[in-house]
Amino acid sequence: MASVGLDQTTTHRLRIPSEILAQNSAIAAGSLSIFEKIERQFLEPFFSVREYGLFSTLVIVPLHVSSKLFAFFLVAYSKEDGPIENEDALFENVAQLGAANLYGKYYEWLSKLPSYPDDAFSVEYLAKIDSLIDQSRQTGKQLLIVELNMEVLLESVLSTLTYADKKRILDDMETVLFSFSAGLGLYFRKTDRNVLLGFPVRSAQDHFFLSDHIVRVLNNRYPNCRIPSGVILSTKTMGEIHLSSRDLLNSL
Repeated sequence: MASVGLDQTTTHRLRIPSEILAQNSAIAAGSLSIFEKIERQFLEPFFSVREYGLFSTLVIVPLHVSSKLFAFFLVAYSKEDGPIENEDALFENVAQLGAANLYGKYYEWLSKLPSYPDDAFSVEYLAKIDSLIDQSRQTGKQLLIVELNMEVLLESVLSTLTYADKKRILDDMETVLFSFSAGLGLYFRKTDRNVLLGFPVRSAQDHFFLSDHIVRVLNNRYPNCRIPSGVILSTKTMGEIHLSSRDLLNSL
């Protein structure tokens, strides 16, 4: 999500569930919708008190791909401020160009990635890590732990996305990082600032290659940014592990 001209409260709240938008037949059909005064009440919870009172008119341009709503373009203004020039043509171009570009360049690949579980200590996720520990024991591999600084990564990405919502970008980056380990490895949110990736390796020397690979993949995912090597805070290897998955996560 990206916004300009809205306060932080509104920016954080404007994650309107598609189920709510779909209740409006025009939006569900992919048509531009204008809500004025009392008509916009269903959107009140998604605005700050100040800005809901400030903007008397809300325009929503739904972005559809294959008849499915995946995003929307919203304009909030007061008609007392004067009309928007070429309003119809502007919104039509947004709908046509925005849907194809946003979906193809961002949403499509991101939506295919697995999401980090809400509970890192869930039975399912702990079972996956137990399997990783067992495999490391059986193959004689070590577990390489890479610690990443999310603040450095976030600053690098936001440097080229001036109006992006920080929280949404952070969530998306976590999805990207979790996908690195989804097949064979572990991912753990150590703190709000630091995350850990773990991979089975044969040699402690593999951490040079793996650290470089992580930075390269991040630069590939965010091609307009320059992800510095400083995003890698530290690496360490763990030999034969005699811990349960829960104890392992607690020890990291």
